This record gives sequence, C-alpha cells and structure tokens, in this order.
Amino acid sequence: MVDGTVFRNISGFGRAGVQIIGMQHLDRAIQGLINANRQNNHVLRLIGLKMQTMVRSNFEREENLDGSKWPPLSPWTLSERNAAPGEDVEKLRDTGRLYNSITFKVEGNAVYCGTNVQYGPKHQFGDPENNIPVREFLYIRNSDVDELTRFLTNELIVSALTGY
Repeated sequence: MVDGTVFRNISGFGRAGVQIIGMQHLDRAIQGLINANRQNNHVLRLIGLKMQTMVRSNFEREENLDGSKWPPLSPWTLSERNAAPGEDVEKLRDTGRLYNSITFKVEGNAVYCGTNVQYGPKHQFGDPENNIPVREFLYIRNSDVDELTRFLTNELIVSALTGY
C-alpha cells in the first residue's frame, strides 16, 4: 500500500483498476452520504467521474505515485513515432486509446476506476520481459482523496438541506 491506495487487478472490472483502501475518513464520508441520500447511485457516478478525471490527470503529469517522472521512451518507441532522441513526446498517449479507456463503474455502494485495455497492466506494473518500465497511472493521490472528501462533505450538506 502506498499513499493509501492499493494497486491490484479488480476481476469484476476488467484488466486493471484502482480501489481506495485504508482511507477511513473517506469511507465514512461515502457511507454517510449513501445512507443520507436516496439517489446514491447519482452521487457514486459523480465520484466515478471525479476519479476518472484524477486518473487521467496522472497521464498529463507523467508521474508515478511517488512523484518520480515516468522513464523516457525507448529508442525503438521514438523511432516508431518518428521522433528524435530526447524529443519531448507524450508517453502512453500516442493514439489516446489507453487514456480514453479510463472509465469507472458503480457496483452496489462501490466505485471502481480502471481500464479494460489489454496492455494497461503492462504499463501500470511494468513488463521486464518486454523492457516496458513501470509507468503508474491508476492511482489516487492524497490530495485527490482530500478533494473527494471535500466534495462528499458538500454533497452531504446539500443532501441534508434538500432531502435528496
């Protein structure tokens, strides 16, 4: 577990996903909102959209969870993209397929965010046999958890005041 997030394959989702574990304050906020809100599916979808945006921003930052920059592209990948060595080329976004595959699903009182693209886990976890380095993108940072907590708190207040 790093930064409150556990990386693992989530079998019900597809190829790979992220699930927040060990964030009791966020879990309490979610459960309070679910218990108070008659349309919890709507709120869970809003959480999913926020998580999807947060994971996509990881692509834009090109950073692993620990803040380290993603490794540079290999000479082979640069040549496939007709790019010069050292040229600033977006990583994991040449076609947009992986980036655009980031989605979420709601199951019961849980929200899962991930990808169903077959090669997603190879980049998330690395694939030494094929010289693919780790480039983590499926994670939620502590600052993202804080943002989700603020969002849920606001939704809980609105729900309590309006009855929805």
